[in-house]
Amino acid sequence: MPAWILDENVFKRSLEAACTTTAENVDAAKVMEFVQLHGKWVFTDAIRIKYWVHWKGRSCNGSLTLRLLKSFQELMWDADRSILLEDVPVVAGDYHDDDEFVVSAAAAAPADAVLVTDDSRLRDALVAEGIPDQKGFRVVGIAQAVAIQAEL
Repeated sequence: MPAWILDENVFKRSLEAACTTTAENVDAAKVMEFVQLHGKWVFTDAIRIKYWVHWKGRSCNGSLTLRLLKSFQELMWDADRSILLEDVPVVAGDYHDDDEFVVSAAAAAPADAVLVTDDSRLRDALVAEGIPDQKGFRVVGIAQAVAIQAEL
């Protein structure tokens, strides 16, 4: 089972899924649920801070959203279900610096980790530079992550 790094926008979309019918939000929630139940979720302090900012700024307060948070809080401290990386080095490359925290986490995660992002600009920049191949992780969109998870 690969380790999973969820870009902040995937986390944010999953929090909104219960209050919208947007396919990408619903798929983001499916990705997050799979990671919570079956995967290893990769965290760094920077990732946790970004997630908490989005949690506080959410507009959806349904029971599903609250259950996601409770599960997330439990999982974040469970070594069997998550990986907390400390002091991850920045990965040099021609991508926007606001994405350094997730790229660095993916590069420091165990081999064959999956970075899920809905940012096509980031995916394209990483692939163009060969960073996922060099660092041993995959970078995929939300729909691709759903397809990968269906095969596991």
